[in-house]
Amino acid sequence: MRQHPFLARLCNACHGAVLVLLCAASSTATDIVLPLELDLAIVEEALAVQLFTGTDAKAELFHDSQSCNALTLSEPRVEGTESGQLRVTSRIEARIGLLLGGRCRLPVAWNGLIETFEDIRVTPGSDQVSFRVTDSNMLNTEDGSRKLPGMIWDWIKGQVHPRLSAITLDFGPALTELRALIHDALPADLAERNAVAHSLQLRGAEAHPGAMTVLVTLQAPSIPAAATATGDTGPLSSAELAAWDEAWQAWDAFATWLVKDLAAPADPALRAELLALLMEARYELRQALASERTGTDPVRSLFLSTWTRLAPLLRENALAIPGGRSLELAAFISAGNALQALVPASADLDRYLLAMEQLLDESIAAERARGKVPSEFFPLYQDLVRATAWQESCWRQFVEEGGKVTPIRSSAGSVGLMQINQHVWRNIYDLEALQNNVGYNARAGSEILSHYLVDYAIKRGEHKVNDNMDDLARATYGVYNGGPRHLTRYRQGSRSAYLRGVDEAFWEKYQAIRSTGAAAVKQCYGGA
Repeated sequence: MRQHPFLARLCNACHGAVLVLLCAASSTATDIVLPLELDLAIVEEALAVQLFTGTDAKAELFHDSQSCNALTLSEPRVEGTESGQLRVTSRIEARIGLLLGGRCRLPVAWNGLIETFEDIRVTPGSDQVSFRVTDSNMLNTEDGSRKLPGMIWDWIKGQVHPRLSAITLDFGPALTELRALIHDALPADLAERNAVAHSLQLRGAEAHPGAMTVLVTLQAPSIPAAATATGDTGPLSSAELAAWDEAWQAWDAFATWLVKDLAAPADPALRAELLALLMEARYELRQALASERTGTDPVRSLFLSTWTRLAPLLRENALAIPGGRSLELAAFISAGNALQALVPASADLDRYLLAMEQLLDESIAAERARGKVPSEFFPLYQDLVRATAWQESCWRQFVEEGGKVTPIRSSAGSVGLMQINQHVWRNIYDLEALQNNVGYNARAGSEILSHYLVDYAIKRGEHKVNDNMDDLARATYGVYNGGPRHLTRYRQGSRSAYLRGVDEAFWEKYQAIRSTGAAAVKQCYGGA
């Protein structure tokens, strides 16, 4: 099968992602989950390459010599659903008859639409994403209602389902090249070199409105304890300088490729901004490496500095980048966000908080696009998400315990940035992703908060009790923290001292977020 055009470009995108992740290696081996958000045009392209190959981009599924029986699909459209499936619609022209004496007897023809719903699958150990049709319907072209053309329906399904289920997205060539890249990029004396390289795997995939998410996992290489020691270690030696310079060159090469090959054809103004940022970052790095600074990692610090300026610029211009290049941009942004999830060093605190604010803003923007929260309540919802993340985790996904980086976990089974309870939300959210993927955790928490805000606090009029809109935030957090029975606890004098303290702490954080913004979260780390 000919390789999908977008996937040929995916390899370039993942190069940068993997190199960034390697620079983010922790003191102990851990799995890094990299979610790649792909435009659904990638599936439409796969359909065009593998099925809709006939005249005028049609798919001729059946056609006999006398044109008595024929089945043709055209104009495929792909959508993601809230349930994680793909919905594929196509125009259909069907004709069925009985060939007798060289003539077509009793022909029946029908034109309309067919919709199919498909699961997205990744077989363990496979480098391919495949699809399986689970349901289908015939729709009238006039009003979109269901119309079952009787005797030809089973025949149509028998032709359509297997052909659509045979579509695949082959990531094999890209992943093979990336495994070789990882192997060559790691130190030759690293015992786990081969294991890390071959740990790069597809984990899963699912659709949602507007995009498809493919999860790629990688076991990050561990760094010897001596390399993670803190304290005054003196200026970098010549050998250390060379090592950091090598690490930086990987990032710099990808950033240069981004400017020259990705952004340039899309918008000259964007290219100029990116080029200026790249040159500024280069000068900052050389200055940092040449200085007498001690006990810090200049490459990681500079990456965070550059990324906090680069990510918003790329997100704002994503829609202007043509064709498969938007796929590369999505992978690049995902790689940067993966690095942001590391445990913040004190020297990087301002940059870390800004990066996490941007990550939370992405989840908030996704909820805005979903349209569940009414527009008049959305400013409150934004502050509610940020304050909840502060209350639950101080905007952290991971902590360092006993020399190991591990997801934040409560005794009640809640994990990560938004402290999603694994017992309550099992079989609804991916428990492993909640622990290891900060973006997934943020998105889950944002969805849960919008559900409790709209379906509990607003629906039951908590803002009308005391004529105070902000009471919606207090009521929603009560449900988020304790369950639906805690909707009104913030205004109940009979609650326990412990719960009163929890609610008062949230209320203080909510007000601080409204007045100060992300800078208020520095209080968690001893800041003013």
